[in-house]
Amino acid sequence: MLFSFPWFQGWAKAFMASKIASKFEELGNQVTAVQNTTTTMLNDFSNQLQKLEYTNTLLQAQLNNHQNAIDNNQKALDIVQGKILVQQNNITNQFKELAIVHTNLLMDQTNLSAQAEKLSQVEYWTHNIFDNYKEEAFDGNDTNHVLVVSLTNNECIAVVRLSYVPITNSVQADVRTVSLFGVSSQKLLAVQTGYNIQIILFQGVTSIDDRKLFFRYVADTRATSYYKEMPILNKNVWINSNKSYSVVPPN
Repeated sequence: MLFSFPWFQGWAKAFMASKIASKFEELGNQVTAVQNTTTTMLNDFSNQLQKLEYTNTLLQAQLNNHQNAIDNNQKALDIVQGKILVQQNNITNQFKELAIVHTNLLMDQTNLSAQAEKLSQVEYWTHNIFDNYKEEAFDGNDTNHVLVVSLTNNECIAVVRLSYVPITNSVQADVRTVSLFGVSSQKLLAVQTGYNIQIILFQGVTSIDDRKLFFRYVADTRATSYYKEMPILNKNVWINSNKSYSVVPPN
């Protein structure tokens, strides 16, 4: 057998050593290639990582710039909003001042109108006080001008119809009584007036048939609404149990 020859054994050893060395060299080359590839990949990865870091730095810088711009815009917006609020408050205050001025003007106009009306009343009264001065006298039982309503507690109320509507506060009235001792006179005070109606409260009597009523006043000839006939109790004139009175407008 060939393995029994020394020369063959030497050749076989040399051949096997050559093959093993060639295989190791091939493996070494493959390892070197893998290492080179790995190194290249690591370098590429490092470059990509550096690029990403640089890009991230740029993006972060841009983001910071944008955030600063937003913050600055927000500050400017806050300033503008503050100015707008100040202007709104100023406008509101101006409207309030205008409303006060308008109210004062209305009050002044109302006062002027009231004063003008009073002046008109005074002028009318001055011009007509003598021409329109009236004196009227009515018997207590004159049903065309006097309506007597008896009350409890020995009292009565006289509803008197004057011939004209008197100017406010111009009426003077008194009642005269004829007795065995002569004629007595007492000033009367109307407790309620309306149109040409005078309502007078008498205390201590339930009838005034024996008395005569005298009225002196200045007639308001401008008045066109007044009673031409005696008003009807509980229809035109209301007298309540608590001695409150009211006169409704004539038809």
